[in-house]
Amino acid sequence: MKKIFSFLLFILLLHSCVSDIDSEQGSIYGIVIDAQTSEPVRAIGVELYNKNKVLLLKTVTFDDGSYQFDNLSPGQYTLRVVAVDYENMEYAVKVEYGKTARADMQLRPVETYMTVTTNAVSNITGSSAKFAGMCVHNYGNPPHQYGFIYSREPNPRINGLKVAPTNYSHAASYLYFFADVDGLEKGRYYVQSYATNEVGTTYGDVLPFTIP
Repeated sequence: MKKIFSFLLFILLLHSCVSDIDSEQGSIYGIVIDAQTSEPVRAIGVELYNKNKVLLLKTVTFDDGSYQFDNLSPGQYTLRVVAVDYENMEYAVKVEYGKTARADMQLRPVETYMTVTTNAVSNITGSSAKFAGMCVHNYGNPPHQYGFIYSREPNPRINGLKVAPTNYSHAASYLYFFADVDGLEKGRYYVQSYATNEVGTTYGDVLPFTIP
């Protein structure tokens, strides 16, 4: 009987020690969004460094832009995000015993010196539509790629389909481009124009349209 009691006491003490160790750890949770559109930025890398700027861990944001680091020793850390088309960002955060530090970050798009506009969708039929967009750029940073992204979801940049222009016209620093899209099913869609140069990508507004 004494042996059983001693064993149970040992298990309880061990569990208590493990719980104390876990409670002494902290975590970091946050959401990364686009500072321009306030939309979550998904599938980008978030790196965690200690106070000496030594890389400790890496993770990737989920579809809602969230990320998390668990089981961290209390102390000062630095978060770093490096994403295509966005300025690099660092964020200092302090982890405390048994707490989750909140570290939301807003990424600013890089300055491409382009302004992109999504024009109204036209020539809508029961299965097709015509997209139109415009890009204004300076002579030193012309776009080398441009077109449209469309989707059933309000944010086409997430899992949207890219469409290259079927025709375009160029005058000085103004570029107009168009795309005829076929095979669309009945329902509501969202389209967004974009242009890419050597610096990065700039997107136009998201416009809805409906296939009757």
